[in-house]
Amino acid sequence: MSADFWCPEAPKVRAPCLACEHMRGEGEIGPKETCWEACPGTVLKHEGPHINWSNHNTTVLLRLLYEEPRRGEWKAEEIPMVLRKVIGAKNSRKRREAADRPFEESGGPGTGQCGYVDIGNTDEQTMRRLEQLEELLVFAATNNYKVVWA
Repeated sequence: MSADFWCPEAPKVRAPCLACEHMRGEGEIGPKETCWEACPGTVLKHEGPHINWSNHNTTVLLRLLYEEPRRGEWKAEEIPMVLRKVIGAKNSRKRREAADRPFEESGGPGTGQCGYVDIGNTDEQTMRRLEQLEELLVFAATNNYKVVWA
């Protein structure tokens, strides 16, 4: 499962179909062909940054910003306050420590238990996610858009 963050008020733009682009790059289809017969070769997407994180990473980041981990939105007038929280988290290693998790593996073949792997989370990954969120929030603030996530 995952969560997406975006600005639904941003205009939609036509963009190349990523599957078609990949298949062309691999030489699987020609320059005028599409990934499947019903594909028009382009998709409509919202202009501006779009974020897709796992539900776990979304929960960790929202809690880091003192937000409830649920579906929601930040109205345009709330964006500057949220942006300050993001900048505060970026500038405080102590605050970001709450997001740190070590790599963990248990169970698996020969143990009689189902395998479990948690790849963990490093400060570098948290900073990268905060930077992604900051980019989206700056885009929203510049254009007076709200940000939603679900």
